[in-house]
Amino acid sequence: MNRLTRRDFIVIAGRGCPALLAAGLVAAPAGPRYRRLSGEHAEMLLAAAHILIPPPKGAPSFSDVALLGYIDGLLETAAERDALSQGLAALDAAARSGYGRGFLRLERAEQAKLLRSGDELFFRSLRAKLVEAYFSNPLVWKFIGFGGRSQFTGYPDYHHWPQK
Repeated sequence: MNRLTRRDFIVIAGRGCPALLAAGLVAAPAGPRYRRLSGEHAEMLLAAAHILIPPPKGAPSFSDVALLGYIDGLLETAAERDALSQGLAALDAAARSGYGRGFLRLERAEQAKLLRSGDELFFRSLRAKLVEAYFSNPLVWKFIGFGGRSQFTGYPDYHHWPQK
């Protein structure tokens, strides 16, 4: 009787995984998942970020500073999530009615035009979130030469100087 060794099992299983993926029996590992952002909304936020705060050459990328993870963390209440979701849905609907295709399928110039012509309140909120997410990261601080916070850390009483 031939016994299957652990090594043989790993080799056989490794050969079978691509076949299972191709057959659709096993799902391929997905990219980063967010608790509050859908995949399409995350892509729309990245596209908007490239328009509103295009990083200069050599600057940390949006993935380096975990821009989407930061924004996902900002969406704590249902009202914040709904406002972002409705604003992005309206942006996509405006793209479909004006250009016949979704926001993500537009050229960068068309996306910029839609962002400028959309709801002013949503635009300001979106820009504020993106700027906060990007420029609050220490990698960006280092790139722009910002020395860090000016307040003492860990000292909550701002009326008295800390004792030495």
